[in-house]
Amino acid sequence: MPSPLSPSPDTGADTPTWLATSADVEGVTGRFFAKRREVETAPHTTDVERCDQLWKESARLTGLPRSM
Repeated sequence: MPSPLSPSPDTGADTPTWLATSADVEGVTGRFFAKRREVETAPHTTDVERCDQLWKESARLTGLPRSM
């Protein structure tokens, strides 16, 4: 049962649905949005070495190839 403090599924789906269907963001790529507004990402989310490490560990845990 969802917590009364948690957003509803409709609230959680609002921005992804808007991004998939709105002409306002047509052609926009490589950006991060929250509540229909572009926001800065945390520095660690674009750290290539850290992202590579996450990929390799995820592949190891799931049994997938470590490189693509």
